[in-house]
Amino acid sequence: MFSLLIIGFFCYLSYHVSLGTHKQKKVFIELGQRTTIFWLVWLIPLGAMIVTFLSTYFGWLITYLVSMVCLIIVAYEIKCRTSAFETSGTSRTSEALKIIQTATLNVIIGFVYLAINLLIIFIVKGSQN
Repeated sequence: MFSLLIIGFFCYLSYHVSLGTHKQKKVFIELGQRTTIFWLVWLIPLGAMIVTFLSTYFGWLITYLVSMVCLIIVAYEIKCRTSAFETSGTSRTSEALKIIQTATLNVIIGFVYLAINLLIIFIVKGSQN
């Protein structure tokens, strides 16, 4: 149940970032930045869904690695966009920077979610021995 709430939260934040990216598309283009964050941010809830629903079929190690790769891809894209918007110095980029910061929050929560799930797996497996 907790996992479904977290996935819903990830979807809400991803929707917010996608919508904001679409609204600020002119700013992205003006600064020569790609708008791939528009769809890449959806890898975050996808990674959580993979861990939640597919770990029983493929094992926890593979699903966690795939989910980590999803988060790392989004984190790298966010890092590239953040540096461009912070160095521009114009007031028009403030909204776009807020969108990028929301995406950063989404990635951080994703890493924390994976860490907590991994910790729970190790505690459960350790208590079974």
